[in-house]
Amino acid sequence: RSAPAELTDAFLQLLPKSTASSYVSGLVAVRMRDHTAASDAFATAGVAYSQVAEGIRNAVDLQFVLPSAVLESGHAFSYYEHIAGVFEAAGYFAPAAQFSRRALSSLQEESERPDTDITSDVRLERQQKLWFKIFHAELECNSYEAAYMAMMANPDSKLQLECLRHLTGVLCERDNVAMLCRLSFPGLQEEIEHSLLFKARHSDLLARPCYYKILYSFHVYRGNYRNAASAMYQYARRLGTAIRQSGDVARLLVEQGQALLACVNGLTIVDREYAWVVVSHQSDNDNASEASTCKRRRIAIGRYDASVKQGQDIDIVELEQVRREYTLCMARLTLGSSFSELFSRNILLEPEDAVALFVKLGMYDAAISFARVFALKLDTIFKSLVQRCVEMSSRVQQEQMPEAFWENVGIQHTAGSPGDRAWRLLQCYLGAEEAKDSTMHYRLLVADEILNANCDLPLSPWLTSPLLQKCPQDL
Repeated sequence: RSAPAELTDAFLQLLPKSTASSYVSGLVAVRMRDHTAASDAFATAGVAYSQVAEGIRNAVDLQFVLPSAVLESGHAFSYYEHIAGVFEAAGYFAPAAQFSRRALSSLQEESERPDTDITSDVRLERQQKLWFKIFHAELECNSYEAAYMAMMANPDSKLQLECLRHLTGVLCERDNVAMLCRLSFPGLQEEIEHSLLFKARHSDLLARPCYYKILYSFHVYRGNYRNAASAMYQYARRLGTAIRQSGDVARLLVEQGQALLACVNGLTIVDREYAWVVVSHQSDNDNASEASTCKRRRIAIGRYDASVKQGQDIDIVELEQVRREYTLCMARLTLGSSFSELFSRNILLEPEDAVALFVKLGMYDAAISFARVFALKLDTIFKSLVQRCVEMSSRVQQEQMPEAFWENVGIQHTAGSPGDRAWRLLQCYLGAEEAKDSTMHYRLLVADEILNANCDLPLSPWLTSPLLQKCPQDL
């Protein structure tokens, strides 16, 4: 292919310079992949439009080289639009955008002449097509801001929306979310949200890019933290469904935990009055994994969120409910390293079961923190700890205790025998609970457990002194 183009170029060098030879030289330069020379040659040929007052139809030399459609138009903008098409077909998008802009300028100038034959409808139609071409050319050149400006300048709202969806998809797929967030999109932000949400709902959860995360970033950049939280909650809920269907439960649990944490962070920032998200209502079967974590308010009217169709049943999910789901998710992850069956897709971990498993592992800090989130009573935790204290005081070896027991904060860096350290942990927990609740419920429970243990251990003064002061009648 290159040989004929080179021979043609050599032949053109022998001819006198003219607009026609310049045009043909431009075509040859395109075939030789020299778009800079081609641009210069086409620009030189375009001078004919300003030199021939009676119109390009009478430019004798160009009549033999230009396409008939360009000749029949007789307008400079048609010529430049044709050149832009030549570059676009050859894959040179930068000069294609350049000549499309020249066509726009020529269209503007020619339509303002008193004797113009360009109607307002024709002018508008050509402007729409040219801005559309500029948009795609700039996008191919990765000139995202220039493409954005071309999109916003397009007077056709339908073409503008088409460009918007394309620009959004390209920026996401090319991992340029920062640019997507930075552009202002006046009057089009809601359309972007709908586009991203549509892509999120219909994309593979584990594929890149993750449109839920992109939507989250888009909202955070604009300070809309509640909508950002809503995006992450929807992502977490879809992950919950995938967990019940996939074999890679551990990986999905990690992703779900991160999504729920992002949702919690977003709702924590907004005013307490608005710390909730709206999601479409799920049936009890679909929502089985979350049934034990919260009771949701159900509303059958209204439109509170872009993610919910109008008239659809919705659930109002409050911050505390999201926090519970996050806590349960992280508990399943933590416990799964010791109880592998928790990574089975058909397993449903109840809050009470999680507390029991934490206690079994000796993770009393985690058990108490978990129980507080779910407002569970701590009776079973204290009973278990009393039993272990009694066992260690009866000279059961430290090695028989779960390793995690010695990592509880209350005894992690304390000295003494295993039994003394265990009692110290119990004393620490009692003090912490009574600082929040002045009742002696757990202290009395501990005393009863020690007395029922059928051992010869006396009740320590640190345990009985507060009871003698506040409720001697219960002793």
